[in-house]
Amino acid sequence: MKRTLFLSVVIAVSALAAYSQPQFTVNDLINVKRVGSPQVSPDGKKVAYTVGVVDKASNKTNTQIFVMSIDGSDNKQITSGPASSSGPVWSPNGKRIAFVTGGRSGQ
Repeated sequence: MKRTLFLSVVIAVSALAAYSQPQFTVNDLINVKRVGSPQVSPDGKKVAYTVGVVDKASNKTNTQIFVMSIDGSDNKQITSGPASSSGPVWSPNGKRIAFVTGGRSGQ
């Protein structure tokens, strides 16, 4: 009898806990930033990468390029604006990054 009562309480508490947690919706998924295209610098000290943010009003993702130290510090956004930037590639000496923005290449 005690075992049945205990089991019933555990099931009831588990059910309540499951219903009390917030649900992950499609809007939550849309709002997640998309990180991609990691490119490590030739000296191995920095990484360039892209971050895409969805603009629901225009139904487009705007992607920009960031650079940070390999340990995760010194994070900087190096492109901005209404046009997306993508495909970062380090120069052989690691002093410049080539990329594509709005259908044109840039530095």
